Amino acid sequence: KEKLPYVKGKTVEWVAALSPEKDSLALLMVNTKDTEVEMPVEIRGRQFAGKPQIRSVTCPAEHIHSHLIPGEKPLWTVSERTDAKASGDKMSFRVGPNTVQSVTVPLR
Repeated sequence: KEKLPYVKGKTVEWVAALSPEKDSLALLMVNTKDTEVEMPVEIRGRQFAGKPQIRSVTCPAEHIHSHLIPGEKPLWTVSERTDAKASGDKMSFRVGPNTVQSVTVPLR
């Protein structure tokens, strides 16, 4: 069985966007590794002002190259949580293995 390519670095691939009013931050991350990653985030000129909303879609490593057959149970799981640690201008949260995740957090 062919192994998936390893992605170098201590963090995941990510993109960040601010709302037009600059009162919320949205992050979209992809972790293609088979291990969970702790993602630290620090912003300048703003502070986190509430609980982050985290939404994740995770696929077990053994199903990465599988195809969904119509009518069968999905191979991935979808979850929501609010367990990120945010204080002042710093925030930290986990990104699971083989996961696409979004984090939205209000700013002040």
